[in-house]
Amino acid sequence: MNVKQTILEQHKTLERVRQLQKEMHEICMFSAGLEAIGLVDVDPLMAISLDTVHKISHALEDVLNGEDAGKTLRNHLTGGRFEEDEDKD
Repeated sequence: MNVKQTILEQHKTLERVRQLQKEMHEICMFSAGLEAIGLVDVDPLMAISLDTVHKISHALEDVLNGEDAGKTLRNHLTGGRFEEDEDKD
């Protein structure tokens, strides 16, 4: 595989990841909207799952925008509670 083909494949992969992030976020927002207007009843386990997927979609967006993966995951999944401990190391 030459350099041009490699770059093209990497670009296609990046676009698929961007589409995944977008769809994860849209599913969560759509579900939240349906619940808010009373069209669906989301049980507690599903609500936790949707919230986690929503947070991961935001973390993925941040990584795609150049942020550190570990740092952004910790920030989104813990609400930044462990950020101070990391800075002390």
